[in-house]
Amino acid sequence: MSRPSLSAVLSILSLTFAPIVALASGDGCDFWCGEHPNAYFLTPDNDSRGNLGLLLEDRGAVRYRTEAIPFHYSDFMDPASPSTAESENGVSSLAAELGVASDSVASALQRLEASGYGRCFTDNAQAIEAFLRAVKSASLPGQDGMLLAQERLRFAGLCEKAMEAFQPLPVSDTAKPYAHYLEAAAKFYAGQYEPALTQFKALSADAPDWVRETSLYMLGRVALNQAQIRFDLWSEPSAENIDKAFLDQAAAAFGDYLKAYPQGRYAESAKGLFRKIHWLAADSAALAADYQAWLAALGNGTPNEIVLSFIDETERKVDPAGNAVDALWPSPVLASLGTLASWRPQEEGSPQKSPVEPADLAVHRAEFANAGLEPLRSYLGLAHVFWVEKNYPEVIRQTASEQIAAKASNLAYSRWVLRGLSLMALRQFPEAESHWLETLKTVEHPGQKIQAQWLLALTWNETGRLDQVYAKDSPVAVPEIQDYFVHKATPALLESLLKRDDLPPHARSLAYFRLVGQWIRRRNFQAAEQLLTAYPPSGFELSRDKLAPLSYEGRKDGYTCPAIKELLAALQQNPNSARWLNCMGDFLRASSWNYPDPAIADEDPVQFGVHHWHEAADYGLPATKAEDAFGGKVYTSLDYYQEVIERRDAKKTDEDVAYALHRATTCFAYSGYNRCGDQEVPKAQRGAWFKRLKTQYKNFLWSKEQKYYW
Repeated sequence: MSRPSLSAVLSILSLTFAPIVALASGDGCDFWCGEHPNAYFLTPDNDSRGNLGLLLEDRGAVRYRTEAIPFHYSDFMDPASPSTAESENGVSSLAAELGVASDSVASALQRLEASGYGRCFTDNAQAIEAFLRAVKSASLPGQDGMLLAQERLRFAGLCEKAMEAFQPLPVSDTAKPYAHYLEAAAKFYAGQYEPALTQFKALSADAPDWVRETSLYMLGRVALNQAQIRFDLWSEPSAENIDKAFLDQAAAAFGDYLKAYPQGRYAESAKGLFRKIHWLAADSAALAADYQAWLAALGNGTPNEIVLSFIDETERKVDPAGNAVDALWPSPVLASLGTLASWRPQEEGSPQKSPVEPADLAVHRAEFANAGLEPLRSYLGLAHVFWVEKNYPEVIRQTASEQIAAKASNLAYSRWVLRGLSLMALRQFPEAESHWLETLKTVEHPGQKIQAQWLLALTWNETGRLDQVYAKDSPVAVPEIQDYFVHKATPALLESLLKRDDLPPHARSLAYFRLVGQWIRRRNFQAAEQLLTAYPPSGFELSRDKLAPLSYEGRKDGYTCPAIKELLAALQQNPNSARWLNCMGDFLRASSWNYPDPAIADEDPVQFGVHHWHEAADYGLPATKAEDAFGGKVYTSLDYYQEVIERRDAKKTDEDVAYALHRATTCFAYSGYNRCGDQEVPKAQRGAWFKRLKTQYKNFLWSKEQKYYW
């Protein structure tokens, strides 16, 4: 798991307290926390954040720049915001104007890069810039501005150690409120909450405007931190780790701030911290209402960072997929996300969640209507018919009069997709094909077009027409889709792809690897050798060195073996040769060919399982039996080693048998699990191999090197 997103760890609050929306401590999460891949329509199997993103796109809050399916819920994000770099530049220029040496600024900014979580995270460049700007605007006499700036930079990034080198500043009476503010801020960062609270209270009553407003806001921040003294970021809030009295104080303080400064510098931040208060208090209804209010404020023009913060924070704090849907109804959108998630297949060992029924949705018709979300409620009803009832004729009946528009909303597109999927489920494939072709001719959104291409390709795959995916005028034009279906293609189709110079090189290389690799693994050495002769490996390229085994030059010392092409020829001439059998076992082992490749052979391991998602069953369709296009047994290294050990008609020497025993035994090092295939061999049998090696073949190097069995 990667560290939580810094844009979502606590509030993007600061002693800055720059007027930006603060998060309620949503630290988001990455793929490690159970994220589901996302289709480009509303579905139970989507990550809830993906479904939320699709709904936000319908509101105009985001515009997805989808290039592939499945898409990630943050795919609408522009490049990283330059705000941090701009603030660092602002700190440098302001400090220079106030007379601070540049090396002091550089040291402070470097310390900030290592700031931690919680209150320490809020000590940032934006916070320092805001203070320096306030000091400069105050036009303080003499060296007061320089002394104040130096002190703020002194404790930047020190957090718990902020008070270790503290000295009262020798400044004029005019500058003393700013100096007292810095002392209170340093105490806050150092965790000295009561002394900090006393000073902030005094300053909130009588100080220059910036100091007075910021100190009033800080009263809530101090109380909120006091409420969490026993709490850590990785726990769930409870009565044991949250002090409710301090939580109430924080709520009162932020309320006082908003009453005094309804449009103040930190108004949005204070509102965001009410979400945190409600989360820490486990007040699910209030929290859902908070998010509904935030959702209502999102729209065209909302910065992407804010939209992503909203999506991440709702997942972290509301958890629509994990929470009871009853607690989410103050926000019909979040309740809808929970409703869809309740229709996912229940995973063994996970908490069981009751699926939401149509009657439950009917009870909340008013909430949908009041929020202008009746089409969403209608879609949930249709989705229940498809995903839960699996009444595909009824889905087709309910959508019979609907047409897809060029600029279809994601909600309308989702209904249209369920109609097409229902046609596929009923095996009305000609109608389904026409449906997806019409979709591709009509819709304009790239995400919707890519999704339709996937579903058209699945339709062709189900009807044995996968060649249409690779036709020169194919409407399936996304390279990733062509790459994916290579692993489902027949040998004849794969070989035809090798002759297609118009295909993307990656798809041809995948076809080549698939074809040669499968013939070798299935012991069709003649077909594999013919391909290597007709199409040398140098004409193809895959990442992760996937094609390197096809240029294998053999082993020249120890137990010698020929190059792969020579080995294939030798096995055709003498298929019972123990040496050649051992060599093929070694080739498969050294090439890591003892296990199935991922769907896209050279994809990054981080992506394993993501592309597998594009099977019919992943779209709620009845699973069909996968046919093996190559046929025959898939051989592994252990098959070859065992053949040398057990076959009496194999042409073998004692050296061959000793080597096979050594290799077969070592396949189970060091855990007892087979690393040379999927066979389960009892430990007693492995022990017998070891004993035979150490007694009958004790004079061979392989016996002397074998110290254990597993």
